[in-house]
Amino acid sequence: MKIFGTLSSLWSSTDFDGDELTAYAQRLMGEETRHGVMLLSVVCFVLLASTALANIGLDLGELYVYTYAALAVLSLHMYFSAKTTRDVKAHHLLGMTLLVICGAAIVLLAHKTGEFNPLMYATIALLFMVVPAAPWGLREASLVIALVYFIFTVSTLGVASRFGGQTLWALQYFIVSCAAISLVLVVRNVAIRKQDIVIRFDLENVQRQLETLASRDPLTGAWNRRVLEPAFKTLMTRCATESLDSSFCVLDIDHFKRINDRNGHEFGDNVLDAVVQALHQILLPGESLVRMGGDEFVALLIDTDPRERLQQAMAHLRERADLKTNDGPISISGGFKRIAPNAGLRLEAVYQAADRALYVAKKARNSNKIVEHDVSMNALPDTAKGHEFPWRPR
Repeated sequence: MKIFGTLSSLWSSTDFDGDELTAYAQRLMGEETRHGVMLLSVVCFVLLASTALANIGLDLGELYVYTYAALAVLSLHMYFSAKTTRDVKAHHLLGMTLLVICGAAIVLLAHKTGEFNPLMYATIALLFMVVPAAPWGLREASLVIALVYFIFTVSTLGVASRFGGQTLWALQYFIVSCAAISLVLVVRNVAIRKQDIVIRFDLENVQRQLETLASRDPLTGAWNRRVLEPAFKTLMTRCATESLDSSFCVLDIDHFKRINDRNGHEFGDNVLDAVVQALHQILLPGESLVRMGGDEFVALLIDTDPRERLQQAMAHLRERADLKTNDGPISISGGFKRIAPNAGLRLEAVYQAADRALYVAKKARNSNKIVEHDVSMNALPDTAKGHEFPWRPR
């Protein structure tokens, strides 16, 4: 039973326990199957072309030369067909068709000449030996081997008197031996290939997890500053393609140092986490929230004026009874810069503009404001808050 279970697992090179791994294997094997059938075609071309030349040297007759030359040309045709095709089933069909036609041509040649000479035996062996060159599973390999065996067996046993019993028995032994060896190689290749797929799948998952961990703020779960530049480029590309306006917002928590000093750092951590939760609730698909460090955040929004949504986030914070302090509810201030589609603005310029607007918001009497950047704010110094290229990973 264990043997049958093992063979069942090798029946297909893309069937695994788990839909995600199966889908990954199907994507991976699509290209590998194409290259495998191309390799099989090249090997067949070289072998058949060499056999045609050998027939010329051995002076076996034009029929042998023309047959093997035609099969070599067919192999070359299959190579270019596989190269221009992307469908896995089509690749399997191309490889099977090539091998079956080669087998049928050799049988017809034997019927025409009335003999199986040593070159024919060699060609039969090579037909079975090239089967493992294509990365198909045990199912496809068994099918093509069965078809080739069927062609040889039925066509020769039907006219047993033409070849003689000894020749037919020798041919049967030769075909069965070659088929068995070929299947053993296929089984080994499929087992190694499936193990390799599992390892690659696990490694890529681990790599994605590590990349996510490296890009996430461990305290709040928001993206960290490493993500800002690629997220900005992605948003600008989407907005240019779909003719969408966007806003670049710089936000920070009002009086956060005083909150930490009076209520403790654990309370301050809870405030940071609550702010991130509140801001995440207003984000739409394709938008991003980045914690730049400390109590400062950047929100990339698809919006011309994000005031209403940011005020919704503030309302969420005010509803949190566990965040009440003697100084009143937690609040945030922000500055934002509108970005038109195809504006072509650099990240540095957009950040500095939104940062100047935040500076104005923080200087207001009650803070807790969202201010839009305007041209008059360009007179403020670039280091109004002491920030310079803060999105660069440190």
